[in-house]
Amino acid sequence: MSSGAVPRLSFELSQAILAKFMAGATLGALTLFFLSTGRKRNDPGRLFWAVVCALAALAVLTF
Repeated sequence: MSSGAVPRLSFELSQAILAKFMAGATLGALTLFFLSTGRKRNDPGRLFWAVVCALAALAVLTF
C-alpha cells in the first residue's frame, strides 16, 4: 500500500458522507413538502408519499 492511498481513501469517504447527507436532506425536504401540502389539501396520497420519503430518508441516513 503506497502512502498516496490514504488521502485517496479519505477523499472517497468524505465524498460518500457528503452524498449521503445530500440524499437525506433532499428526501427530508420532500417529506416536509408532501406533509405540508397534504395537510393543507387534506390529500391522503400526499400524506402517503410523505411517509414514504420519511422512511427513505431514515434508511439513507441509517445505513
